[in-house]
Formats: sequence, C-alpha cells, structure tokens
Amino acid sequence: MSLSTVVIATLVLGQAGSARHAISVGPAIPSCVQAGQRPQTDEEKERARVRIGITREQQEKIEALYAETSALRKDAFGKLRETFKQLYTLQDTYEFDRMQSKVLSREIMGIHRKLLGIQLDNEEKLRKILNKEQFEKLRAMMKEEREKRERERRPRPPGPPPT
Repeated sequence: MSLSTVVIATLVLGQAGSARHAISVGPAIPSCVQAGQRPQTDEEKERARVRIGITREQQEKIEALYAETSALRKDAFGKLRETFKQLYTLQDTYEFDRMQSKVLSREIMGIHRKLLGIQLDNEEKLRKILNKEQFEKLRAMMKEEREKRERERRPRPPGPPPT
C-alpha cells in the first residue's frame, strides 16, 4: 500500500501529529501533493474501502466529515502559525513584553485546545459512521502504515543500503 493511501482517515480521526499518514477511504487531499505525495487513485481508494469493509455511503459520510474537519483544522493551524509568528517576533527583541508573551502563549494553548476538541468530535462522529469491526480494521491499517513509516525513518548505519 502506498503512502498516498494514507491521508484522510487520520484527518477524519484527528490524529494530531500524524495527520497526513493514515489509510484513506476518501478523496486525496491537497496537502498530500504539497508533501510530495501523489494523489490517491480511484483504485487505491476502492481497495482501502473494500479492505475496511465500508459501503460507498459510509465513504461519502467520511468524505463529508473530512471536508468539515479540513476547513476547521486549516483555520486553526493558520491562527496557530500567526500567533507563533507574533510570539517569536516579540521574543526576538532583547527587552520583550513578558505580559504580551503570556497573552500570546495563552492564545496558543487555546488553539491547541480547539484542535483537540476537533479531534474528539471526529472520534465520536467516526464511530457513528463505522461499526466496531470496520473501525478496528481502519485502526489496524493505520497502525501498519505508521509502523512502516517509522521503519523507513530510522537512521541507517553508514555504508551501502541493505539489499
């Protein structure tokens, strides 16, 4: 299974640090292209759908949930980026305003809380779309992909690549 098949479900599930890496049962997302991945083919989406055992109707519901989540997360991450930028600018000066730094830090924590809330909402909504068996299959596929990525990222000893 290619990495391009690992996009949406994590966003749908709200897996914060690995949002670009889960088994996709919906459409490929633009961030996969930005991350240097190719968009998921219809065949890959269909294989994932069949492997998980979901209907096309369930897939459409997950896609709709993803679209809603994507907009919320994009907005929150944009605010987070901007707030960090303000904090870094403030801290770049020798004589910085500690109170303003605290205000920005609290704002950052609030945005993180919002992102976690989105994740929790997604977890609840996904369980209303998938039955327990489908959910477990999806999580197993996500775990496989996560472990595969971890193996690929491990530092290799110097010398020729293993054959």
